[in-house]
Amino acid sequence: MNPKLYEFDAVIQPADKGGAYVIFPYDIRSEFGRGRVKVHAT
Repeated sequence: MNPKLYEFDAVIQPADKGGAYVIFPYDIRSEFGRGRVKVHAT
């Protein structure tokens, strides 16, 4: 089974204490059942 692919443009934001994140333009909890998801940025 191929996973659902989400494509969108976003600005990579710096996180407190290192790391980074992007604002995901979908309802993460309804799509994935949890509050955080890993992304691959290019």
